[in-house]
Amino acid sequence: MCVPNRLGLLEGYHRTGPYGGILGPRFDPVCTRFGNAGEMLFQPNGVRPDTLAFVPAGAEPAPEITLDRLDARAGLLDQLEGERRRVLTAAAGYDDARRRAVDLVTSGRFRRALDVKAEAPAVRDRYGWNLFGQSVLLAHRLVEAGVPLVTAIWDCTREGQDIATLGWDTHWDHFKACDGWLLPGLDRALSALLDDLGDRGLLDETLVVCLSEMGRTPRVNGRAGRDHWVGSYCALFAGAGVRPGAAYGRSDKVAAYVTENPVSPQDLLATVYHLCGVGPDTTVTDRLGRPLSLYGDGLPVRALLT
Repeated sequence: MCVPNRLGLLEGYHRTGPYGGILGPRFDPVCTRFGNAGEMLFQPNGVRPDTLAFVPAGAEPAPEITLDRLDARAGLLDQLEGERRRVLTAAAGYDDARRRAVDLVTSGRFRRALDVKAEAPAVRDRYGWNLFGQSVLLAHRLVEAGVPLVTAIWDCTREGQDIATLGWDTHWDHFKACDGWLLPGLDRALSALLDDLGDRGLLDETLVVCLSEMGRTPRVNGRAGRDHWVGSYCALFAGAGVRPGAAYGRSDKVAAYVTENPVSPQDLLATVYHLCGVGPDTTVTDRLGRPLSLYGDGLPVRALLT
């Protein structure tokens, strides 16, 4: 699953992101949806407890659709699909998507997991009253409910000159944004997640990975901002199989380039797959039937592992 929204929703367009890619849309995550374009929901106190509801698009039936009526529609679809399969041979992908859609609408367990209002107020307070904090709380609930992979995103709100809408894309007023809401919001939500997973006995079997798509330039630009940079940046691992307190790698004094123990994106992927029990010889097959390596020549960073 991907929470709180598909990437770019609050900016008003689709961004590329955590989707099935070469494997096809049947491997896309289910995305919850909250808010509208332009709303500054990631700011401190950006969301209200009484209005916060995470529901995937299309998963909330219209008021006139009762469960009996939904069952009748699902039965009719089954009949139509049976006829269609006698005519067509490529129905598997659509059939799977239809079943998932019906499951989303009818699953009580799924709806209970999405209901962050069921958590005690003190628990919700600890995650922070912004959209990212409450999304991380939702991610924790989904893990408890058995969802195997959850991505919680701190997205931009919209493009514009107001740094408050840009999230971590701090091309200007970088330090104002980091001090004001970015770093406090991340620290609060992440620490609450790790504490709760530990308290509920889930941390030893849950891998938590916190990272971004790039770093920021070591040089501050003329607008008190920092631009895109891939020469050096970091990731945080915690939980299942990760050695607590371990640090690996080193950059130069201005964090421009790696000077010790570089880690490639392929190495990072290899570490994740190793911790999830996926062997190095595993391949996936794309839609053209070609076998592809999961992470090329990447190697797990064993210095981080227990």
